[in-house]
Amino acid sequence: EQVNVTFICNTGDVRLVGGTTQFEGRLEVCVDNIWGTVCDDGWDNTDATVACYQLGYYYGGQAEVFGPGTGPVFLTDLQCDISHYSLFQCGGSGDTGTCTHNDDAGVICNPALALMEVSVSGASVEGQPLNITCFVYVTNDFELLEFEFLYENELVLDGTRTRTSVTVQGNYVIGSLSFDPALQSDSGDYECSVSVNITNYGSVLSNSTTINVEV
Repeated sequence: EQVNVTFICNTGDVRLVGGTTQFEGRLEVCVDNIWGTVCDDGWDNTDATVACYQLGYYYGGQAEVFGPGTGPVFLTDLQCDISHYSLFQCGGSGDTGTCTHNDDAGVICNPALALMEVSVSGASVEGQPLNITCFVYVTNDFELLEFEFLYENELVLDGTRTRTSVTVQGNYVIGSLSFDPALQSDSGDYECSVSVNITNYGSVLSNSTTINVEV
């Protein structure tokens, strides 16, 4: 039996697409499990900063263009201010009828802590090994990583990671679950979240990432 892996898109989720680094790209938002874009009418650096904050980048952002996307255009004429922590709090006209994908908004975020990514590896049949690994890309000097790994909203693994070398920028594996053999009872939603104590800044919490695994 094959293992089907589906990344879950929930209303309010945001992502960057089409950039040369993970800190930049066309901004896409999720509504009702569908990814769409944001129109750049009225789009400015304050809107971009809120988008970056929502993505887990806490040092601001700049409005930019990264080419046209696909799907619906969900948001336009946003009116964000620095008190907002989500684009969906920013209001706007709601009328995207005059927007095309040539008007898709993009951002360049100033990185402190990148989003987690969850990867799945192993044989794609029941009864064979399966590994689920959560890692974070850190660009700033940090003192401590704290992470939680949840299965169906129940904590299954947590712990800490400290900086182990003078090379700070890079991927840090913060948790890994191994199943050998993988059984149908291992199917379900796995969620990873992490907070990082950034040197000379304090503790920041990154967005969580969820992956659905079916064995």
